[in-house]
Amino acid sequence: MANRFTNSRKRYSTKSSSNKRYSSKLGGVKRPKVIENEFEKVKRKKREYNSTHKDYLVKPDIFLFFGYPDIDSIYINIVIDQMAMAFINNYRTLKYFDDYTIAEIAKCFVVGPALNWVEQYFKDATALKALERVGEEMEREANGLPKQKPEIKYNMNKFIEDFEKKFKREDHEERIIIELDRLKQGNSTLEEYKLRFFNLVDLLDRSEKERVESSIVNCFKRNVHSRYTPVVSSFTTLEQIGDYHVIEPFHYDSD
Repeated sequence: MANRFTNSRKRYSTKSSSNKRYSSKLGGVKRPKVIENEFEKVKRKKREYNSTHKDYLVKPDIFLFFGYPDIDSIYINIVIDQMAMAFINNYRTLKYFDDYTIAEIAKCFVVGPALNWVEQYFKDATALKALERVGEEMEREANGLPKQKPEIKYNMNKFIEDFEKKFKREDHEERIIIELDRLKQGNSTLEEYKLRFFNLVDLLDRSEKERVESSIVNCFKRNVHSRYTPVVSSFTTLEQIGDYHVIEPFHYDSD
């Protein structure tokens, strides 16, 4: 598996949901009631929990992963990239890692079944053991002994590899292709369509993109407006799609 700690792709963020069911008048307009569903409630509570762990430098707008095969497993690469970047940023800042810190960072990105799996994976990385290690270091310092690096049982790369094996479906690439083929330009501009198109493409990692690039490009050529067909019909790479720009109206009627 490619080393995730070299991947610096830009990722999008998600917005947390309100926990309030309310209706109010603003400017004479009655606002609709907002009812939080179970998934939103779990995510909100997780974000509130994460906000108390500022020492781990985990951004508040991270993507939270449940790990349900038919719901959010399609976003597996997003959460993996976020975890990898958090590990990197924390190591650069703290200059220090132990099993407990690795486990606490990983837990910030998962909820539901995925959180249960992560907690079981790091079952030996407990707060008590971390405190015991701190006590041992204080005793060494009091006795004039040099500091000792903690023994680390859990490897960050190995954890991410195991996480991917657990939650990435075997048909991940096929599912992305299906979603890309469903995505039509409709009455959006070319740039709007390309933005949505590449948001889906970025659910694949680099090696996956290389394997199915021709299928991805064919999806684009099938679903873009026919007015662009004379140009895009010769495209064979994602780079060609990304570099293609036109001046156009705000929107078109659907083909």
